[in-house]
Amino acid sequence: MSSLPAFSSAPPVTPLQPTVALNTPIPVAVSLARVSRRSTLFVVEPGKHGGMQLRGEVSLVGLIRELMRNGDGMNVGLRGLVRPIEPVISRTQLQDITQLLDLFQAHQLIHLPVIDEQSGECIGILEQDRLLEWVMQPPHDELWGLKSDPTVSPPGDREAWPTPAPAPAPVPAREAAPPITVPTPSIAASSPIDTAPPSPPHPDPPQDSHTDDPATIQRLQADIADYRLLEGKLYSSYMQMQVLFDVMRDVTVIVAVTQDGFDVNIPSVTLFDDPVRSAVVEQAIAAFLDESQPNAFQDSVRHALQGDQTIECEHQFDVEDQTLHFEALISPISGTNVLWMARDITVQKRDRLKLQEYAQRLEQSEIRVRYLLTSNPAVVYTCKADNHAWKTFVGDNIRDLLGYDATCWLDDPTFWQVRLHPDDTGHVVTSLETLRDQGHCVMEYRFLHSNGVYRWLRDEIKLAIDTASGQPFEGIGSLVDITDRKRAENEVIKALEKERELNDLKSRFVSMASHEFRTPLAIIQSSAQLLERYELEPTEKQEQFHQINTSIVHMNQLLKDVLTLGKAEAGTLEFNPEPLRIWAFCNTLVPQLQIALGQTHRIAMMMDSQIDDTTIVTLDAKLLRQMLTNLLSNAIKYSPSADIVELNISLPSSKHICFRVTDSGIGIPTSDLPRLCESFHRAANVGTIQGTGLGLAIVHRCVSLHGGTIDFNSHVECGTTVTILLPQALQSPPVSFGLS
Repeated sequence: MSSLPAFSSAPPVTPLQPTVALNTPIPVAVSLARVSRRSTLFVVEPGKHGGMQLRGEVSLVGLIRELMRNGDGMNVGLRGLVRPIEPVISRTQLQDITQLLDLFQAHQLIHLPVIDEQSGECIGILEQDRLLEWVMQPPHDELWGLKSDPTVSPPGDREAWPTPAPAPAPVPAREAAPPITVPTPSIAASSPIDTAPPSPPHPDPPQDSHTDDPATIQRLQADIADYRLLEGKLYSSYMQMQVLFDVMRDVTVIVAVTQDGFDVNIPSVTLFDDPVRSAVVEQAIAAFLDESQPNAFQDSVRHALQGDQTIECEHQFDVEDQTLHFEALISPISGTNVLWMARDITVQKRDRLKLQEYAQRLEQSEIRVRYLLTSNPAVVYTCKADNHAWKTFVGDNIRDLLGYDATCWLDDPTFWQVRLHPDDTGHVVTSLETLRDQGHCVMEYRFLHSNGVYRWLRDEIKLAIDTASGQPFEGIGSLVDITDRKRAENEVIKALEKERELNDLKSRFVSMASHEFRTPLAIIQSSAQLLERYELEPTEKQEQFHQINTSIVHMNQLLKDVLTLGKAEAGTLEFNPEPLRIWAFCNTLVPQLQIALGQTHRIAMMMDSQIDDTTIVTLDAKLLRQMLTNLLSNAIKYSPSADIVELNISLPSSKHICFRVTDSGIGIPTSDLPRLCESFHRAANVGTIQGTGLGLAIVHRCVSLHGGTIDFNSHVECGTTVTILLPQALQSPPVSFGLS
């Protein structure tokens, strides 16, 4: 394949236009594409050397699709829509026309970005149509073997290019080229701003037809490229500014201060298609142009120019029987011009007044609520929905209730939990589980007051439910001190319990008396009738008299037990501890009980070797006799015939004496052990064995008067061991003594 002929110059580079930034809103980019009539926008960002870095391009089709998908795209940039442009070429590659045509053909491109080798910035684009047009221009006819006709002008209004010399001389430095002045568009302060966009860049500015030096021609061509680049940037900036004015919803005018007064320029007429907004602009312009007397509009402009700073002010307009409020920003843009931007804040003003009214009402409501919270004996609080201990608000009257400041509850989430009474923690946790399930619970617990005393509290809490999500978002509760009520309840409960016990005692006493007195009375009556009606033998008479005496003794003992118990319950039972020789006392009592109680049983007494006839203890002999008599009587009564009942007496220490009675009888059920010492209570397994249920109750009262303890160790059908430990003071040192 033959290469193209050599060209003495490079093809023209078109400036990047129109250009947008990555953060340009989509509606702005669409408006820029519309006014520039381009289907592609170049995305750039500032370079480090004053140029532009090319990031890629966006298509108008993609912008419209994204705008239709997202609706209002003012907050959406172009970052996700940018597609890179590949390949790119450098400035030196512009000389290789063959390579350029190959790139266009291979990649099906319509333009190629041109990058500066040193700065890496984009200096423009090489368009395929412009390249072909340039290649086919008349100055290059001789390269194709054609003879140009001087009478034929080139197509369009483009001027003929000078014929380059066969061998161009080396290009001198750019600084040596004569400066070319590029006119800069200016806006007169006193004339209206032209809203039409500037003309697009000319293909080629006029050149000096008398200049035929190749070096000069190349310099002029470079300057022309720079001119086109600057003109393209100016055009792109103007179009962006025009689009910005189009999409702005604020009323914008430029006010100029002249020698004759004020002059007003309107940058964009598209803002005033609304009659109300047009009326506002007309009134504002009339106020600026009113030279009869100074007004707030003119004063604000003068103030902004004098201070060279942006100021804010508010204006009021009367349009169609309604008052409109506008907030204006006056920003100086030159020594005599300011930009006056006004925004309609009528709705915001109305809302602000409503908010002020609502704020006043809210403040009054807060005062009422605060009064209710502080004067109410109940403390109102709020907490997290999933953590009752984490309080988010506590009424100030919590200090009057429990002595703590509200900040103590708010700053420490564990403050409430660590001050609960340990015995109440379990049912509080159970109640909080009910709260999660049912959304409401009531708890009563003891809480530690700041003075160190526990107070009873009633805590009622409900969960507030979010109507939108249906989920609880907060707990609202109240605390009430119920210590006095609890104390009264306890007193009532004790009184009721006492009354119940008395009623129960009366019932059991009547039942016992009717049973226990009926049997001996029946025996006495029967024996008396036999003695009265029949002539009995002396031995038979003696037997009947013995039965009568035994029944009388039994009834007398029963009356003594009832009297003793009554005195103990009333607190009038006498307690007279005196020095007592324990060895002699026990050796006298046990034989007597053996004769009275043990006709079918044997009482085995065993004493500690430390006890002898000189050992003296301080006890009440009368009460001790009742204790041992009742214990041995029960042991014999509830044991099978011909069994041994043991009485063990020991000194476990120098300050205590121990009495232990052991039998091998029917035993005591475990369920009856806690109530053994209650009056008239009998175990469930006694069956038909006679008894009053007073013996152990009397023993317990006597032990309590001595300040001792009583302990039971029993198993059903395995016997029972009753241990009594009494405090005493030995009067003589213990000596060794044998078992009895």
